[in-house]
Amino acid sequence: SCTKRSYLLFVLYFLPFVDLSVTTEKMGSFTVFDAISYFSFFFLIQDFAFSSKRIRTYFFLFWLFLVVLLIGALRSEFIVNSLINIIKFVSIFIYANLLIAEYYNDPTFTVSVVKGLKFAALVSVPFLVVQMVAGLDLLSFYPYLNQNILDSNVVRYPSFFQDPQMYSQFLAISCFLFLIRADNKSPKPQYLNYFFFLVLVFAIFLSGGRSGFLGLCF
Repeated sequence: SCTKRSYLLFVLYFLPFVDLSVTTEKMGSFTVFDAISYFSFFFLIQDFAFSSKRIRTYFFLFWLFLVVLLIGALRSEFIVNSLINIIKFVSIFIYANLLIAEYYNDPTFTVSVVKGLKFAALVSVPFLVVQMVAGLDLLSFYPYLNQNILDSNVVRYPSFFQDPQMYSQFLAISCFLFLIRADNKSPKPQYLNYFFFLVLVFAIFLSGGRSGFLGLCF
């Protein structure tokens, strides 16, 4: 449906903002993504009630995973905080379930998803450039960045993320999307996509994320 696709693509195209907190730390630090997912769930609940047999396997695995988390939370020293964190996993399930269901209904929707992820990856590069030129204090969505920003007097740039390590992992995954041919009918090499691939690889070095770089190498 149009509403389902709007929710799925909105998260991708507005990725720089979805991790911002809408509640305080005492209230669970729920993010924009959590709020949008729970809000969308009430309008898309019929998609969960009448899901296909293919999706039911994921339902079973999710509930099994939720039971394991619940057992761990009840055995934790901080039961209330652990239970609140479990609720945040539900928003991930909502998005993943609808994304998989939409793919089964229309496999061509993958093209729109890839375009959204490419857009988010490319938007992160101007953020990175501004942070390099003007400093991290000028452009950042977070009042406090991760302490690993400074490593041996070398600045590690996080772009619109809070943690440069997380940013490097995002880039390592995203850069390979530019090797996907969007137009299989054209025999010409897509040199612009290859250029963007190299730009994101270079951004990984500027982020200083070792895990992202190792992931890229593998």
